[in-house]
Amino acid sequence: LIAAGFDVSNGADGVFGADTYFAVLEYQQAHGLPATGMIDLYTARSLGLLDGGGVSPAASWIDRIARS
Repeated sequence: LIAAGFDVSNGADGVFGADTYFAVLEYQQAHGLPATGMIDLYTARSLGLLDGGGVSPAASWIDRIARS
């Protein structure tokens, strides 16, 4: 999100808190995605975290959740 130009006030601290939620929501709205505030498959793909059927190591948890 930060690399995409969206403000996360506390920076990348590894916590999905309120700042991250609102930054995700703003990103989704700006990119015409379902505005959920959560990193769903559409958002993960848009951010480049998922590559078709393959998954980047940083986003493997998203894939596990999506497939469960």
